[in-house]
This record gives sequence, C-alpha cells and structure tokens, in this order.
Amino acid sequence: MDRILGSNSKMLMVIYALGSIESNYSSRFQLALAILLKRDFSHWIGDIEAYDPIISVTDTKIMEALGCSVLSINEECRRRIEKPTLFYMPFVLFEHVGDLLEANWCPSRLNQMILLTSSFNDTMEFWRDLDDLTPGTLLFSNVVLIIPRIIISLERE
Repeated sequence: MDRILGSNSKMLMVIYALGSIESNYSSRFQLALAILLKRDFSHWIGDIEAYDPIISVTDTKIMEALGCSVLSINEECRRRIEKPTLFYMPFVLFEHVGDLLEANWCPSRLNQMILLTSSFNDTMEFWRDLDDLTPGTLLFSNVVLIIPRIIISLERE
C-alpha cells in the first residue's frame, strides 16, 4: 500500500454507481461497506465522495451525515486522478470501467489507482436475469479488486 500512497498520507475513495440508499437495500449495504472500509482502514482511506445520477436529496442528507460528500456533477466515470484513489463501483457497466481506465491510461496514474467493483460475470448475469434479482443479491456477488499489475478475485464459496 505504501507504493500506491507514496508521499500522500491517505487515499481518496470515490464511489460510482451506488444507486439510491433511500430505495434500494443493496445500495445501503454497499454504502455500509464503504464506510466500514474507511473505518477499518482509516490509516489508508481518507475522504469519501459519491456520485450516481439517481441519488436523491434524502440520500444526500444521509450520506453527508455519515461523512460522505455527494458530487453534484456527473463525471461520467472519467475522473483523472492526481493522487492515490480507491474507486468503489459496486454495480457498474463495462463502459464505466473502460471510461475510468481510459481517462487514467498512463503508468503514473494507474499506479495510484485501486478499483473495487462487482464481478463482470455477475454484471452480465444481472442484465440477463434482471427479473430474478432480489434485495441483497449483489452484496454476496463475486468481487474483483484491481491493483496495478495485480488482480485478485474473491469468489463466493
């Protein structure tokens, strides 16, 4: 982790594709995970910023009360990073990951990025089986953690 942080004391966490915590159980669990990551890894993770086009005014108030900043501008998953950043994308389309990687496609930025997202296989299955999805399904989905030059897949048992 020191290689990613460099001279920075903490990394920023940016959450894309969270959904609405007001109306979606999975989004609540996913936000809880982000907050727990910050709590349990407070020596590495600093501020949390979030954006999803469906975040409501109520969502914003709750998230701000929990210590998160809600972005008002749609970055379209194209944020160019200048410092170590953890992107948490609990439910995201392939295009969004591609946009994020394209915006940061150089060694100096990729080496400062960690991407935590749902499994691409699960995302494809989700779109195929949308009618069968129940609250909490994505919480137990496969997770893919991408750190430059290392890919770790945590498969469900």
